Amino acid sequence: MLNLSEKDYGFLVSIAGAGIVVCSITTALFTERLAVAVLMGVGSVMVSVGYIIYAFSHDFLIAGIGFFIPVFIFESLVIMISFSSLIVGMIALSCMM
Repeated sequence: MLNLSEKDYGFLVSIAGAGIVVCSITTALFTERLAVAVLMGVGSVMVSVGYIIYAFSHDFLIAGIGFFIPVFIFESLVIMISFSSLIVGMIALSCMM
């Protein structure tokens, strides 16, 4: 148990926000280079690893890393799935016309 103050917990939530920003940039760079299936497979494993790190952390730094990883990976998975759905929808629309 970390016994964080409200200030420390707020900072931990801010770390999650930074994870979302870094994720957006990284996803934009790697979307065209890696297959969506690879990103989703690696992402699902890394989310689990991040939660395990967070669950067993005893200090703030390790908790921050454990909190950053799942948010970063989860956000990239959401972006990948949304992007894939958009492409499938566009293909379906073009076939209907």
